Amino acid sequence: AGFKCRDLTMVSSALVVAAVVCWTTAAAPTPPEAQVEKYALSDAGANTACMASRAVGVCWDLAACAIAELGIAPPWNCTAPKQTDAIVEGGLSLAAGADDYAARPLCYVWGAEVAPPAAGWRAVWEADASFVAHDVRPGDVVQFDSYEATCDGEVWETTNGGPHTAVIIGVNATTLTVCQQNWNDITDGVCGFVFFRWFDECASGDFAFSYNALKIYRPGPAPTGGGTTCNACQHYDTTKSAAWRVPARQAIAESILARRTPEWS
Repeated sequence: AGFKCRDLTMVSSALVVAAVVCWTTAAAPTPPEAQVEKYALSDAGANTACMASRAVGVCWDLAACAIAELGIAPPWNCTAPKQTDAIVEGGLSLAAGADDYAARPLCYVWGAEVAPPAAGWRAVWEADASFVAHDVRPGDVVQFDSYEATCDGEVWETTNGGPHTAVIIGVNATTLTVCQQNWNDITDGVCGFVFFRWFDECASGDFAFSYNALKIYRPGPAPTGGGTTCNACQHYDTTKSAAWRVPARQAIAESILARRTPEWS
């Protein structure tokens, strides 16, 4: 917040009227995606569980807790019939290996979808599209389903046939840097992982990728939302915590921010 003033002095041949009018100016509100990014990078975003009864947080929890901080109605809606009879907490199936996204895609809606290229996000690597040109921002949420990428036949990235959710903290033309948790047996929160690096780093150029869904959301309300609100967003402890948080989370955050392109500085 601050002050602005305007000199309204009026001069005529017979009279001088002096007046200065001042008014307060409100600080511009912080965009929702910036608030989500801040949460993901903070200690509050490390090792978080949306439900009080959850012993270990899943990838979904990080985005859910970050968006819960916005004080809005949940954009997700997990009330559709679950695919299996696995334990359900807050409407989210915890079935290992089950493609819950295929059964209940509305459970993985995080706001308004960022419009992809006409050919979908695959145009980023198959044509001349880019994440930057399509207004992807730090704090947006990337949602995968059944994603896998290989280089020379070797798997570089995979969601193991199911969904995965992550918060974006860095945007480049062909890659996204994220904060995430519960990624391929790494249960602790990890910031700094770079998705799609195979496009630039697969030396032979013999890469392949596939997915059933790849969507990016601008955090906020959604017309299909109204699901269960997080009731805890508490930290959980894992035996891997010390190992996976070296270097320290703050050092990772500072490194990511230092490399950020000017558009998002």
